[in-house]
Amino acid sequence: MDDDDHQNYIINLRLMKLTGFYQLINPNTSKYYGYSPYKVVATIEIMFGVFSVSVLILSSYYYLYNTNELMNHFMLAVAIFFSTFKLFCVSRNSELIWDCMDMTSVQFLSYTGHRRDALRTARAKSITLSILFLLLWGSVTVAWCLSPFIVDGVYLDVEINGKVRQYRYNSLNYVYPVGERFYNDHFLAFYAVEMLQVVSWGHATIAYDTFVISMCIAIQFQLKTIADSYSTLCYGTVSEAYGNKRNIDGNEFETALSLKLLIHDQQNMLKIIIMGCL
Repeated sequence: MDDDDHQNYIINLRLMKLTGFYQLINPNTSKYYGYSPYKVVATIEIMFGVFSVSVLILSSYYYLYNTNELMNHFMLAVAIFFSTFKLFCVSRNSELIWDCMDMTSVQFLSYTGHRRDALRTARAKSITLSILFLLLWGSVTVAWCLSPFIVDGVYLDVEINGKVRQYRYNSLNYVYPVGERFYNDHFLAFYAVEMLQVVSWGHATIAYDTFVISMCIAIQFQLKTIADSYSTLCYGTVSEAYGNKRNIDGNEFETALSLKLLIHDQQNMLKIIIMGCL
């Protein structure tokens, strides 16, 4: 894979490099003391995710009487769990994912008769949607981080040992084993902890989901290109049963060879799809 030739790939390589996803799955990424720094960062984010889900579940006990906050904790725990699980799968199967990257090249298909217009359209669509997703989810992440200051002065009632205590609203609203006065006086320190969790979650979601969006578009348009070539392969051949019509190609061997290449392209695509599913 020629990672410097951005124009010949359907996926948004620049965005993948910006998020670090490309370096995470690239087996040629520089290593220090035998470890890839990007895999180290991914491991830290996974640990953040496990910590966040665990604390959210434990904190839910103190919100049993508060249905709204309880459901909020449940939804956050599920969302962060799946985001963490996806990042874990990518880090663990990085080499397999890297092998599938060649499929996103506009030069991947062997048959030279393919029309490349659809693949150029796929590249434009992939870049547009991935950037749109980046902007939207990035905005959500930033807004989530700033929410404690936007709703400044809001406090949550937390029942601990039969006593209701008021804690200042935070990004994730963890319940810490500290008193309400200590928490509120040192709010910025607790805010920094939860803000890092949100940023980590947002980064993992953007890195993975923009890649999946681009891969789905690449698969769709590669298969569409093959289907279009199938439909036009024998366009110049009309059955003798039509009387005054004949084969205007006049080269059955070339047609058979083209068909063989199309079948080969289709098999390669199916192989990559199956690899991705496994």
